[in-house]
Amino acid sequence: MCGGAALSAHAQCTASAATGESSLLGKRYLSAGFGYEDINNSSAGFYGATLQFNLPVAASFDVGVGVGHGWLEGDRDVHSEQVAVYATYYRECGAFRPFVSGSIGHVEITDGVNDDNFRVFGVDLGVEYQFCPRVSVAGYVSYEDTFRSSDDHSWSGTVQLNYWVRSDIAVGGIFSLIEGGDRLYGIGAAWVF
Repeated sequence: MCGGAALSAHAQCTASAATGESSLLGKRYLSAGFGYEDINNSSAGFYGATLQFNLPVAASFDVGVGVGHGWLEGDRDVHSEQVAVYATYYRECGAFRPFVSGSIGHVEITDGVNDDNFRVFGVDLGVEYQFCPRVSVAGYVSYEDTFRSSDDHSWSGTVQLNYWVRSDIAVGGIFSLIEGGDRLYGIGAAWVF
């Protein structure tokens, strides 16, 4: 490809990206995901599956609900169930969308011996960059904690990539580095309607 054509294609991609076409922010969607958490200093890993519904309720403001089921691989039969609601505020800054999101939820963990349930909350702060109408990438920092007085909190950093297969279907992947050295790998798909 000659230089002029490459610059023209990049300019078209950048102009289209500024319209929010490759972003999931501000869109009504249903998503499903699957992840694996590599637990640091452990031979076991944690698997999880999620469903999420997102609804834009005002300009630059989304709300949603998510449910998840997780299980620990290894010689213990440990399962977790989670439900959470969230709200996200974002700004349009050309191809960039800085955002902040807050969530509150409930977790139940069963292992047949020490079953537990508790409330959780979290905050995400990040920015999404829209490369072109089909591709966006987001980076964000998260803080999660319980409402208990114990030291159950964690920080994490995440990179998320979305690719639009069709105008109503996006697929993506995430990578998170969690405080303490755990790593989370995930894939998912979203249906916009």
